Amino acid sequence: MDRIKEHTKVIDIFRPELDVIGLTTYPSPFHNSPAELPKDYYFWMYRHIRKRDQVVFMEVGWPTSGTGSEEEQAAFIRKLPELLEGINVKVLAWALLHDVGLAEFDANLNTVGLATIGGDKKIGYDAFRELKESLHS
Repeated sequence: MDRIKEHTKVIDIFRPELDVIGLTTYPSPFHNSPAELPKDYYFWMYRHIRKRDQVVFMEVGWPTSGTGSEEEQAAFIRKLPELLEGINVKVLAWALLHDVGLAEFDANLNTVGLATIGGDKKIGYDAFRELKESLHS
């Protein structure tokens, strides 16, 4: 618990000038499928931030190979409105528009794109486009 308090102290250093809290999320290495993510999956952040804090998810991702699949990526995207309910999300940015082939990345990071390396849309592409309406309804 002391380590959690230390993370909170780092955030609190910037108060009251703090504009937003920026986070990154890639849950696939820790959960076999989006169905395993509990509804309160992102509520852990309230150990560090306040309910009124604006949250910016600068990188959100679920791979389509490695620890994921195209179907799981789309399912994760469709589940995001439920997972983020009650959180003051101002920006949600997907990690990559298209897959990459970097030697420094593993299959997970290379395939987190919403389109293939060749530009073909994956199932998650349209799911992400529809997400805007789901998050603001």
